[in-house]
Amino acid sequence: MYKKSMITFIDILGFKSIINESKAEEINTILDLVKQATISDATSSHRAIAFSDCVIRVREIKPNEPFIDHLFSELYALLHAQVELIDSGILIRGGICYDNIHIYEDKVFGPGLVKAYELENKFAIYPRIILEPAVIQAFNNYLQTYAESHKFEDPNAKIIKELLKQGDDGMWFLNYAEAIDGEFDEQEMYPLFLKRHHDVIIEKSAKFSTFNSTHSKYIWLANYHNNIITNLNRDLFKDYEFNKSDLLIKSNKISNLQQIQYYGIPY
Repeated sequence: MYKKSMITFIDILGFKSIINESKAEEINTILDLVKQATISDATSSHRAIAFSDCVIRVREIKPNEPFIDHLFSELYALLHAQVELIDSGILIRGGICYDNIHIYEDKVFGPGLVKAYELENKFAIYPRIILEPAVIQAFNNYLQTYAESHKFEDPNAKIIKELLKQGDDGMWFLNYAEAIDGEFDEQEMYPLFLKRHHDVIIEKSAKFSTFNSTHSKYIWLANYHNNIITNLNRDLFKDYEFNKSDLLIKSNKISNLQQIQYYGIPY
């Protein structure tokens, strides 16, 4: 029996090269880390299945349950999973949709699974978790209905908007590297995460010397990272051995990253 659910399909970026370059024990460790990060919040109403380098997360949404609550919970869980995996040097991408699916024990199928897979495979492209346009539309409908009936904004809806960012292609995605600020128990951990984010991008991209579809994903990630760093106050890094400029990924750190140099022109 199909059930209307929120479905997330997650894939490990560059898993083919990981298989070619890593030992079986290392691959098993990576898969365990992904499984632990993306399945640990599973409950009776939220199921998750891992196979090979993929994870399927399913949140059944019953007719009397607010769509917004499930969207909030899913994004919040994925935020922490994505950040946790970055810390382990693992990049993921994914797609979130709202459709029919059947999941029982280790069996999962349905139009929702196909849609979530296609979102991840054909539209996410980069190391990001995107939302189906229909999910964004449902969120907008909720915002309008709630505002008209309550005359103020739902606090959870406000947080959801802070969790999301729109890409140049129009797709909305989980803005994990910016939204995680404030989620750490200690505020000083955020600059350390950004330093780790910087290092992982450079480390992973170093394996590619020519511009191809895989390398373009790291270039996108480098630009995403740089946009976040550029907007931060330099005082955030005053107690660290690195400064704001050190966290910018420059063209000499990742091949094929194109940056226009600006030179002052005297009057």
